[in-house]
Amino acid sequence: MNKLPQFKEMGFTFNNEDSRDKGYYIVHVELPDKTENEMGLKKSIQEVDNEGITKTLTGVKYNEFTFTIDIMKMEQRKSKTDTIIYKPLVMEESDFIELNRWLMKPTDYKQFISEQNSGVIYYVMFTEMKEKTIGRYNYVTLTMRLNGGFAYSTTQYDMVHKVRGTETIPIETASTVDEFIYPDIEITMTGGTEVRIRNDNLNEEMVLTGLTNGYTYICYNEGIKHIKCVENEKENMRKKFNKVWLRLDGYAYNMITVTGNCDIKIYFQNRLAIQH
Repeated sequence: MNKLPQFKEMGFTFNNEDSRDKGYYIVHVELPDKTENEMGLKKSIQEVDNEGITKTLTGVKYNEFTFTIDIMKMEQRKSKTDTIIYKPLVMEESDFIELNRWLMKPTDYKQFISEQNSGVIYYVMFTEMKEKTIGRYNYVTLTMRLNGGFAYSTTQYDMVHKVRGTETIPIETASTVDEFIYPDIEITMTGGTEVRIRNDNLNEEMVLTGLTNGYTYICYNEGIKHIKCVENEKENMRKKFNKVWLRLDGYAYNMITVTGNCDIKIYFQNRLAIQH
C-alpha cells in the first residue's frame, strides 16, 4: 500500500465538498528512508495453459489501486512577510464524527480531486480511518480504493455545436491508457430526421435515422452502449441506428464531421495512468 506524496499541505474535494472549508489538509507526516510509489498501470495477464511450451493469452485486466493519505486539521495564518503558513490544530471528537459522516459514510465511489492536481479526478471509496499522533498533535490516516487501475481527466469537450448542414469538429484526446475512447453524445434535433457523425480519422460513421424534430437523444457510448430519447424513453432506438458507435483515437486530434440539423454535444473523460 502506498502513500500519495504529491499531496502536501493541500486541500482536496471529495463528493463535491472542499476540505479547506472544513479546515482539513493532506499532509506528509513521515517519510521513510526509501519510498516506493505506484505509478502507471497494474495489469493482470489472463492466460490458458495449453499443456505445451506456450500459453494462450485470453485478456488483460487493469487492477485497482489502494492508497493511504494523512490529513490533519490546520488553520492558515500569514507570516510577517505575508507568506501563508499552516498551524496544526488538535482534532476533537466532533472532528472525527464529521470525518466519518463525510468520508466513510458513502457506499459507492465518489470524485476525489487534490488542490495540487485539479485536472485529475480519482473515483474512490474510503475503506479505513485511523487516528495517529505526532508530538502533541493528532492526525488521521485514511485508506482509499480507486474504482479501477487509472485516474480520469475532467470532462472534455462539453460545448454545444449548432450544426445546420455539415460541420467538422476537431476533438483532441489525451488518454494514456486507451487506444480508443467512446464518448457520450447528446443530440437535439432542429430539423430533418437524420444525423450522421463521422470520425474522418478512422473512416467510421454513426448514423441515426427516423428522429423527431425538437426531441433530444442521448447516446451512452462508454460501457453500457445505449441510446435513449429523452421525450419518449420507450422508443426503440435500435431500429434507428446503424450499429456503428462513434469512437475516438485515444491520443490524437480527431476530425468529427456531423451532417444534419441539430445541436450536438460530445463529451468524454481521458483515462490516465497513475502518476506520482
